[in-house]
Amino acid sequence: MNSQRLAGIVGFHLVTADLDRLTRFYRDVLGFAAAGSVEPIGGEEMVLLGVPGAGRRQRLKIGEQRRCQVGRSGRAMAACRA
Repeated sequence: MNSQRLAGIVGFHLVTADLDRLTRFYRDVLGFAAAGSVEPIGGEEMVLLGVPGAGRRQRLKIGEQRRCQVGRSGRAMAACRA
């Protein structure tokens, strides 16, 4: 059996159909802060995330931890793939 433990998570992506709503939840309820402005995401990166088409990104942080939310308006998102 492997006895190694997880020391931390550097970051992860979360795909959502409503980027603004999810951003407000992480900011207002969980205490995250925006780490920059909303950025566009090109089609190639969206394909890597398992969601074809274009989208937008909002980076968030809390302390030293960061997360990235990806949204594409007008359509429900597929679940993130591991």
